[in-house]
Amino acid sequence: MAKEKVDARNSLDSYIHQMKNTVEDPEKLGNKMDEDDKEKIKAAVKETQDWLSSNPDADKEDYE
Repeated sequence: MAKEKVDARNSLDSYIHQMKNTVEDPEKLGNKMDEDDKEKIKAAVKETQDWLSSNPDADKEDYE
């Protein structure tokens, strides 16, 4: 069960970084998105990162 929890946490963390990089990279979506949309995504990424940092003992389902 612990491995599944760690895998779920790592998966969420990876997704967060992937979204951040995609939005900021001009060769991906960086130049194709409206600035307001980028800011919304960045805010959601930051909120999720903060939640992840504040909830190291969350359940697997919470990470998913």
